[in-house]
Order: sequence, then C-alpha cells, then structure tokens
Amino acid sequence: MTKIKKIAAFMLCLLLILSANVFAADYQTVVDSDYDILNGVLLSYNGSDSAVTLPYNITAIGGGAFKDNKNITSVTIPSNITSIGAEAFENCSNLETVNLDGVWNIEVGSHAFEGTKWLQNYSEPYVTIGRTLIKYKGSKSAVEVPVTVNAIASDCFEYSGSGNVVSQVTIPDSVTKFYEDCLYTYTSSSGEDIFALAVVKAGSEAENYCKSNGIGYKVTVKTGDVDLDGKVTAIDARKTLRVSAGLSPMFTGSAFDAADVDKNGEITAVDARHILRIAANLENPDSDLPSSASEAIETIKSAVDDARSKRPQYTKFSYQEFVTEKINKWTIKQLMKNGLTDSSSAASTTYKEGSDDSYSNLYNITFSNPDAVDSWSASTTSEGYTKITVTLANETVGSDDIYTTEAEKLFPIETAAKTKARFDDSRMAHDSSLNDVNFNVIYHHCTLVLTIDPDTGNIVDLTEDMYYYFQFDGKLGGTKIQAGTFDSSPAVMERHDHVLLSSFDYNA
Repeated sequence: MTKIKKIAAFMLCLLLILSANVFAADYQTVVDSDYDILNGVLLSYNGSDSAVTLPYNITAIGGGAFKDNKNITSVTIPSNITSIGAEAFENCSNLETVNLDGVWNIEVGSHAFEGTKWLQNYSEPYVTIGRTLIKYKGSKSAVEVPVTVNAIASDCFEYSGSGNVVSQVTIPDSVTKFYEDCLYTYTSSSGEDIFALAVVKAGSEAENYCKSNGIGYKVTVKTGDVDLDGKVTAIDARKTLRVSAGLSPMFTGSAFDAADVDKNGEITAVDARHILRIAANLENPDSDLPSSASEAIETIKSAVDDARSKRPQYTKFSYQEFVTEKINKWTIKQLMKNGLTDSSSAASTTYKEGSDDSYSNLYNITFSNPDAVDSWSASTTSEGYTKITVTLANETVGSDDIYTTEAEKLFPIETAAKTKARFDDSRMAHDSSLNDVNFNVIYHHCTLVLTIDPDTGNIVDLTEDMYYYFQFDGKLGGTKIQAGTFDSSPAVMERHDHVLLSSFDYNA
C-alpha cells in the first residue's frame, strides 16, 4: 500500500471513530440485566424483582415499559422522573403499591396504570400522581376538579362502562396543563368522539385550551358582576338593591345568577350588601377553597409534598409538655418526659433552603381518610391567603394492640409503638414478676392549621397541636399503678405537642 493510501485509510478510520462517538453521545443507550434506557428514558424493564425502585439515571418511563408484567407488586418512582408514558404499567395486575418519592409535577400518559390493583384499590374518586389528575373513578356526571390539581392527563374522564358518563367538568384556575384528549369520555355508535362540557372561568388556561381544541365550554359568571362587565363594583350593588326594592325590573339569566350571592333563588338587600363587600374586597366568594374534607386533606398534602420537594427556608418552633400528671409512679413520669422539650425552654430553629433539615422537618403526610376528620374549615384571610383547619376524631390505641393510627398519618406524634419502646428499653421490662405496665393512648382534638398562598401553592405557615391522654395500669415494683398514693382512680398523663413552621421563603 502506498503512503498516500495508508494516510487516506487512516483518515477514514479516524472519521468513522469520531462519527460513532458523536452518534453515541447523542443517542446513548444503556442496557443492563434489568433496564433498557435510551437518553434517560426507560424503554423496558427486564428484571424479575417484585419490588422495583427505579434508579436515578432514569428521567422518564417510556410507553408500555412495564406493560403486562405480572410479577411486579410495587414500584418506587423518584422525584427526577418527569413523565410516565402511555400504558407504562397497563395490565400489571399485581401492582398494588406505587411509592412517589417527592414526585410533584409530572406528565402521565393515557391508561398508564389501567388494569393494576393500585388503581383498582385507590379509595378516592380523583386519582392523582403528584398534582396530575390521571383518572376520575367517581360516579357523578357533573365533576368538579380539585383545586390541588394543576394538570389533567389524557383520557382522564373516559367512561369505564359503569356508573354515569361524565358530561360536565368544572375546572379551577389551578389547572394550567391539559394533555391530549383529557376531556374525552367515549366514542359514539357513529364513531364520533364525545367530550365533556368544560365549565371554566373567563380568561383562564382552561378556556384557552377549549377554544384551541374545539371543546365545548361555558364561562362561569363572576359573583356580583350583575352588569357582566367582568368587574364587581358599587354600581353592581346599587343595581341589585334597586331590583330587590322593586324599583328596577328583575334580573334574568346570567345577571340573576351573579346577583343571587347567597344562592337562595331570590334577589334581596342581603345580596346587595354582599356585592358591596365584594366590591370593597371584604369578601371573595369565588376563591377556589376546598369544598369537602377530602379536598381539604388533598390541599394540605399537596402543599406539604411540594415544600418537601422544593426544600424552602423556614423557621420551626416546637415543644412537648405534660399538662396533667396524675400517677403514683415517679419513674414512669420521668420516663415519659425523656427527650421532650417544654415550652419554657423551647427555641426557634431556621432551616436553610435546599438543606436536608428543610426536607426532614416537614412531616411526610400519608393521611387520606376523610371519615377520620371530626371537623374542618377553609377560609380566605384578610391578606388573601387560604387558611385550612382540620381536626381529627378521637382515637385510642393500646399497648396490647398496636396499629398505625390515623393521627400518626397526619401528625408527627409519639406513636404507641414508641411509647412501648420506652418501657421495653427501660429496667421496668426486666422483672415481669414485679413489673407489668400496660397503657392506652387516646389522641384527641389533634388539629392542623395550614395557610397557603393560593396563587403559588406555597406554604405561609403551618401549625400542629397534638393532644394525648396516656392511661396506665398494671404494677411497678410489685405495687399497683394508679392516680396517687391514696387515689385509686386510673393513672393519667395528658400531653400537648405544639409545632409552628413559619417564615417560609422559597427563594432564600
């Protein structure tokens, strides 16, 4: 081979190597025994594990990646996952647990979890992944999307074959992302795709989506805007007052709906007074407040999950103290106080933005049972913030039958298991012939108050007050445990835990 041919061959080989490297850089495929990954997208899962935790080098789950996998029973989806493709877990019939590790804003394709036990057993009518509504499981034909939702997935309202077909969907301002065919319900016998009618606010992203995609919609009337000019002013109040006094003709249609503030079917001076207060920003009847205990709970969970994901800067002030101590055993009294900080010695601590402390001191709420709520309320503060208060019903758990209570799913309380561990780790457990301590824990009036900015969903402050009665019986040192030396009534210690998280700064 001549020298020129050798040089040419060398240059050709070099060019091929460089081209291969460029191609590989742009289309990097990672294949191992369990995962096929292309540019961060999981194409397929080839493993045999029943419990799957996705690795952090995966940023998206491709369409059908786990489809028809009968072996998988649980999956943990980390916070770096930005999308789940269509049919990703479809017909994974044994998939019962979906762990969302800080997942918040995520795109979910159609039928991603169809045919799974997780979807089948989901107890709430609105099935969400992060803040994306992926499925409506309820039976109503007129549906109101919760204010905690900011995206609606494809085929979310598709008719399942039972219950009512969803014919109308009221969409709050919080929803800003609408995936393809998200309002599709079924295909008619003539082959026409039928979509639910959207009820939207004027100028909202929902209205823009409906206009752009030819979806039928109607615009809700602003309460108090009787002249339908988009504003509520003293003029609207004056017109309403004249109508209520019979000095002007009765409103009709949308004007009547706007004037009937208290929704009693009549136009009265009371409505005029409300409209005047709305015009003066003293009332805000159209705020997207939770309308049920379930919505209140979801709002709280979403705000806390979002904060855990963003790790803002905030200040924590907390204490734990006993307010009642009716017990004849000093050793039990001291044991129950170990590790507690009373109100007189409590101090505030500030956790920096992005720190592990910012994450860990925001309690991971798993509570989802509205039947365990004793009372709740939602209101708009004078600053325009949303304030939600939830109080749980009383709940009792004993040392002989320890289980996970509803209270510990919502609050960072001392669990019955931890109380039992206090005794098991002490010298009281070592001589069963002399020591036999039993207890009940009664959680009562445990209350959470959350204030959030409705425009951003960010927490303004969070207050938790937890109350416990510890009732003791049995014996210690061979003598009976009771209220006092000469008081044979049951021994009781009442504890109050207080937590205040405030001064939240998401851009410290």
